[in-house]
Amino acid sequence: MSDGISIVVLTHSRVHLLRQCVEKTLARTSAATREIVIWNNASTDGTRAYLDSLTDTRLRIIHNDTNVGQNAYALAFRLTSEPYMVELDDDVIDAPPDWDRTLLDAF
Repeated sequence: MSDGISIVVLTHSRVHLLRQCVEKTLARTSAATREIVIWNNASTDGTRAYLDSLTDTRLRIIHNDTNVGQNAYALAFRLTSEPYMVELDDDVIDAPPDWDRTLLDAF
């Protein structure tokens, strides 16, 4: 496989949901997902500490000092390196195993 997927997740002060989202995404994606960009939109609830504790090499964490809302998607997608991109909301806390492979096959 020569093409992969970049997943972009925006978050703002919802660490309780983000934690579940990240854990399930890491556990249920295949090798098709090459990177996961998480954009922290100036969270104030412990999100920064949680994200800074993560060590998976697929993760790229961006801490933005101001909340730019949904505009962060345009900024975050510019940072990705894969030809296929998926927007994933931080409240998506479950998915079937290898859902990213299914999407890539459909592309």
